[in-house]
Amino acid sequence: MALKSYSTIPLYNSFTLFEFIFYLFFFRAIFADKKMKRRLNKAIIFYLVCGVLNLLFVQKKGFHSYTYVLGSVLIVIFSIAYFYHLFRFPDTGSLVRNPFFWIVVGLLFYYTSSVSLYGLQNFITNTLPYYDNVLTITGDFLNVFLYTLFSIGFLCKSNMPKLSGL
Repeated sequence: MALKSYSTIPLYNSFTLFEFIFYLFFFRAIFADKKMKRRLNKAIIFYLVCGVLNLLFVQKKGFHSYTYVLGSVLIVIFSIAYFYHLFRFPDTGSLVRNPFFWIVVGLLFYYTSSVSLYGLQNFITNTLPYYDNVLTITGDFLNVFLYTLFSIGFLCKSNMPKLSGL
Protein backbone atom coordinates (compact mmCIF):
# COMPACT_ATOMS: atom_id res chain seq x y z
CA MET A 1 0.00 0.00 0.00
CA ALA A 2 2.79 2.41 0.86
CA LEU A 3 4.52 1.75 -2.48
CA LYS A 4 1.34 2.86 -4.28
CA SER A 5 1.09 6.01 -2.08
CA TYR A 6 -1.82 4.73 -0.01
CA SER A 7 -1.81 5.50 3.68
CA THR A 8 -1.20 2.46 5.86
CA ILE A 9 -2.28 4.24 9.04
CA PRO A 10 -5.93 3.01 9.01
CA LEU A 11 -4.72 -0.57 8.47
CA TYR A 12 -2.16 -0.29 11.28
CA ASN A 13 -4.68 1.35 13.61
CA SER A 14 -7.15 -1.49 13.03
CA PHE A 15 -4.42 -4.08 13.50
CA THR A 16 -3.20 -2.66 16.80
CA LEU A 17 -6.77 -2.36 18.09
CA PHE A 18 -7.25 -6.07 17.33
CA GLU A 19 -3.79 -6.88 18.74
CA PHE A 20 -4.50 -5.36 22.16
CA ILE A 21 -7.86 -7.11 22.40
CA PHE A 22 -6.18 -10.40 21.43
CA TYR A 23 -3.54 -9.99 24.16
CA LEU A 24 -6.21 -9.16 26.73
CA PHE A 25 -8.02 -12.36 25.75
CA PHE A 26 -4.70 -14.17 26.14
CA PHE A 27 -4.42 -12.92 29.71
CA ARG A 28 -8.02 -13.89 30.30
CA ALA A 29 -7.20 -17.43 29.18
CA ILE A 30 -4.17 -17.88 31.46
CA PHE A 31 -5.83 -16.61 34.64
CA ALA A 32 -8.16 -19.05 36.41
CA ASP A 33 -9.25 -16.53 39.07
CA LYS A 34 -12.85 -15.45 38.40
CA LYS A 35 -12.21 -11.97 39.78
CA MET A 36 -9.31 -11.48 37.38
CA LYS A 37 -11.40 -12.77 34.46
CA ARG A 38 -14.10 -10.20 35.30
CA ARG A 39 -11.49 -7.45 35.40
CA LEU A 40 -10.21 -8.57 32.03
CA ASN A 41 -13.72 -8.69 30.57
CA LYS A 42 -14.26 -5.10 31.73
CA ALA A 43 -10.87 -4.07 30.37
CA ILE A 44 -11.64 -5.65 26.97
CA ILE A 45 -14.99 -3.88 26.69
CA PHE A 46 -13.55 -0.58 27.95
CA TYR A 47 -10.62 -0.74 25.53
CA LEU A 48 -12.80 -1.70 22.57
CA VAL A 49 -15.21 1.19 23.20
CA CYS A 50 -12.39 3.69 23.74
CA GLY A 51 -10.51 2.43 20.69
CA VAL A 52 -13.47 2.60 18.32
CA LEU A 53 -14.53 6.04 19.59
CA ASN A 54 -10.98 7.31 19.24
CA LEU A 55 -10.63 5.97 15.70
CA LEU A 56 -13.99 7.39 14.63
CA PHE A 57 -14.01 10.78 16.32
CA VAL A 58 -10.71 11.86 17.89
CA GLN A 59 -7.71 10.62 15.91
CA LYS A 60 -9.38 9.72 12.64
CA LYS A 61 -6.52 10.66 10.32
CA GLY A 62 -3.35 9.94 12.29
CA PHE A 63 -1.92 7.14 14.35
CA HIS A 64 -4.16 6.37 17.32
CA SER A 65 -1.56 7.15 19.96
CA TYR A 66 -4.11 7.65 22.78
CA THR A 67 -5.55 4.17 22.54
CA TYR A 68 -2.10 2.73 21.89
CA VAL A 69 -0.91 4.14 25.20
CA LEU A 70 -4.08 2.88 26.92
CA GLY A 71 -3.62 -0.62 25.46
CA SER A 72 0.07 -0.64 26.42
CA VAL A 73 -0.76 0.34 29.98
CA LEU A 74 -3.37 -2.43 30.20
CA ILE A 75 -0.88 -5.01 28.91
CA VAL A 76 1.75 -3.84 31.40
CA ILE A 77 -0.76 -3.95 34.28
CA PHE A 78 -1.89 -7.50 33.48
CA SER A 79 1.71 -8.61 32.90
CA ILE A 80 2.63 -7.36 36.36
CA ALA A 81 -0.46 -9.11 37.75
CA TYR A 82 0.73 -12.34 36.12
CA PHE A 83 4.20 -12.01 37.69
CA TYR A 84 2.64 -11.15 41.04
CA HIS A 85 0.66 -14.38 40.81
CA LEU A 86 3.81 -16.35 39.87
CA PHE A 87 5.70 -15.01 42.87
CA ARG A 88 2.76 -15.42 45.21
CA PHE A 89 2.09 -19.01 44.13
CA PRO A 90 5.47 -20.41 43.06
CA ASP A 91 4.12 -23.94 42.57
CA THR A 92 3.69 -23.43 38.82
CA GLY A 93 7.00 -25.18 38.10
CA SER A 94 10.15 -23.99 36.43
CA LEU A 95 9.87 -20.58 34.83
CA VAL A 96 12.31 -21.59 32.11
CA ARG A 97 9.89 -24.30 30.96
CA ASN A 98 6.78 -22.13 31.34
CA PRO A 99 5.76 -20.80 27.88
CA PHE A 100 3.45 -18.17 29.38
CA PHE A 101 6.39 -16.73 31.32
CA TRP A 102 8.35 -16.07 28.13
CA ILE A 103 5.35 -14.63 26.31
CA VAL A 104 4.49 -12.30 29.19
CA VAL A 105 8.15 -11.22 29.56
CA GLY A 106 8.12 -10.30 25.88
CA LEU A 107 4.85 -8.39 26.21
CA LEU A 108 6.00 -6.56 29.33
CA PHE A 109 9.32 -5.51 27.81
CA TYR A 110 7.85 -4.56 24.44
CA TYR A 111 4.94 -2.50 25.71
CA THR A 112 6.94 -0.86 28.47
CA SER A 113 9.48 0.22 25.88
CA SER A 114 7.12 1.08 23.03
CA VAL A 115 4.58 3.11 25.02
CA SER A 116 6.84 6.17 24.90
CA LEU A 117 8.00 5.39 21.37
CA TYR A 118 4.56 5.07 19.77
CA GLY A 119 2.75 7.30 22.26
CA LEU A 120 4.75 10.22 20.90
CA GLN A 121 4.64 9.06 17.27
CA ASN A 122 2.28 11.80 16.03
CA PHE A 123 4.22 14.52 17.82
CA ILE A 124 7.60 13.33 16.58
CA THR A 125 6.56 12.81 12.95
CA ASN A 126 4.87 16.23 12.82
CA THR A 127 7.55 18.29 14.57
CA LEU A 128 10.76 16.29 14.15
CA PRO A 129 10.37 14.33 10.90
CA TYR A 130 14.09 13.49 10.72
CA TYR A 131 13.61 11.22 13.77
CA ASP A 132 11.01 9.12 11.98
CA ASN A 133 13.68 6.65 10.78
CA VAL A 134 15.01 6.32 14.33
CA LEU A 135 11.49 5.41 15.47
CA THR A 136 11.20 2.82 12.72
CA ILE A 137 14.54 1.18 13.50
CA THR A 138 13.87 1.16 17.25
CA GLY A 139 10.43 -0.34 16.67
CA ASP A 140 11.97 -3.03 14.48
CA PHE A 141 14.47 -3.99 17.20
CA LEU A 142 11.68 -4.15 19.79
CA ASN A 143 9.65 -6.39 17.46
CA VAL A 144 12.58 -8.75 16.93
CA PHE A 145 13.07 -9.04 20.69
CA LEU A 146 9.34 -9.59 21.29
CA TYR A 147 9.04 -12.32 18.69
CA THR A 148 12.27 -13.96 19.85
CA LEU A 149 10.77 -14.31 23.33
CA PHE A 150 7.52 -15.58 21.79
CA SER A 151 9.54 -18.19 19.89
CA ILE A 152 11.28 -19.29 23.08
CA GLY A 153 7.88 -19.60 24.74
CA PHE A 154 6.48 -21.65 21.87
CA LEU A 155 9.51 -23.93 21.77
CA CYS A 156 9.93 -24.65 25.46
CA LYS A 157 8.42 -27.82 26.80
CA SER A 158 6.00 -27.61 29.66
CA ASN A 159 3.49 -29.47 31.72
CA MET A 160 0.34 -27.77 30.44
CA PRO A 161 -2.15 -29.20 32.98
CA LYS A 162 -0.01 -27.83 35.82
CA LEU A 163 0.27 -24.40 34.15
CA SER A 164 -3.43 -24.04 33.45
CA GLY A 165 -4.13 -23.58 37.16
CA LEU A 166 -3.15 -19.90 37.18
